[in-house]
Amino acid sequence: MRVFTFLFCLFVLVDVFGQDTIHINNPSLEDIPRVGEVINRNLRSSIPIPWFDCGKINFPGETPPDVHPNGFFSVTKLPSHGRTYMGMVVRDNDSQESISQRLSSSLKSGKCYSFSVDLCKSGTYLSPFNPNDTTANKDAKEYIEPIVLRIYGGTGMCGQAVVLAETKPIENTEWQRFELEFTPNQ
Repeated sequence: MRVFTFLFCLFVLVDVFGQDTIHINNPSLEDIPRVGEVINRNLRSSIPIPWFDCGKINFPGETPPDVHPNGFFSVTKLPSHGRTYMGMVVRDNDSQESISQRLSSSLKSGKCYSFSVDLCKSGTYLSPFNPNDTTANKDAKEYIEPIVLRIYGGTGMCGQAVVLAETKPIENTEWQRFELEFTPNQ
């Protein structure tokens, strides 16, 4: 199974012209570092509150994202802000880890919004064949291919009605701030 890593910290959505701010709760993804596990096909989530694991809806049976840093999968990158960050993977079976949260207010049609996010790919990610093994065992394989971040808009939790913004492939192994702008049409 191919797995690609993606590490990120979020910031806020800002209406560029009116400077109205839509706050994101826990934008630095602060929590206790831990891995998400699949135990008897049931997920034990590692998602920071108030974020929601969309993978358990869209890809049941796959692992949820992990809260770093703690050396899991040989990932040792320090956070760009705060104490922790989220590590997410994309798999060769076309599944991916994803998270969602309700915004403090609705996006307005025709308004331009700006979204800041710190992103990097891990220079090392040793994935064991046993998904519940977080150590770099002798059978582990390294997965570090660049991926993109897509920001979706929808009417419910984990709704993917429209792609609002997408980054270029994340190739940097040091944190880099990405400024994304989008204008919803509904």
